[in-house]
Amino acid sequence: MSKKIVNEVIKLSEKYLNENSLELVKVTFTKEGPHRYLRILLDKENGVNLEDCQSYSRYLNKNLNDNIIKDKYFLEVSSPGIERELYDEKDFERFTGSEVDVKLYQTIDGRKIVTGILKGFNESVFKVEVSDELVELQRSKVSKINLHVNF
Repeated sequence: MSKKIVNEVIKLSEKYLNENSLELVKVTFTKEGPHRYLRILLDKENGVNLEDCQSYSRYLNKNLNDNIIKDKYFLEVSSPGIERELYDEKDFERFTGSEVDVKLYQTIDGRKIVTGILKGFNESVFKVEVSDELVELQRSKVSKINLHVNF
């Protein structure tokens, strides 16, 4: 059911997103305790702002058919943030050359987080430059990748 809702939101949003130069980063529909949440992450070239999120929320509230989500739910629309998680091939391609934090399922060489420059990827590995050394990390050992932020 949640896959159907996610697909419907994506389909419904296409025209609006194109007209407003927005990117749909991720859509989830989950149940947490007694509540349901439709969570949407938006982005655009110079980052989204509060007005972008509010405008899109209003659009969805007006156009999302009540027959699609029959239960009450909370709608959350936000930016992926400065430590944006990279979700798919499109993200990996877009952020190749960027500094990333790669979180691992298991410790490798005493580390569970590897920070470096994303240099490339394929279906089985991520290539990350760490201190001028190219490290290949098996995708099956990576739990998630986020953009790195230096403070």
